Amino acid sequence: MKKTFVLVLLAVLSLGARAAGYDYLVFTTTSGQTEVVASANLTMTFGDGNIYVTNGSDINKTYVLANLQKMEFSTDGTTAIDTLSTDTLTIGQTTAVYDLNGRQMPSTTALPKGVYIVKTQNRTFKVQIR
Repeated sequence: MKKTFVLVLLAVLSLGARAAGYDYLVFTTTSGQTEVVASANLTMTFGDGNIYVTNGSDINKTYVLANLQKMEFSTDGTTAIDTLSTDTLTIGQTTAVYDLNGRQMPSTTALPKGVYIVKTQNRTFKVQIR
């Protein structure tokens, strides 16, 4: 356990040395979910097998270290979703809809024109509302 913690700590410290100039920190879980967090005023602490991420205002996240596949800094805040989908969704199939800034959209309102990330049980893709 101590060895794992030391390795993670060294990895984070080396990432911190490279963090200057990067606007986002991207967390990828072992299940493949990706979450993008703005790196401005970002503070990370470790304890009880978790990593606690905060920027002092609107970001307050906790990640279980055992469930993290990787975390990396990015300049554009996007993930590896490359194409716009022309698929149609079945009612009740959508799990969550996010705007391109990573904010989850309310499910009770119609979406305005734009590009969104749609996460279903089986996959994640981009859609465009025209």
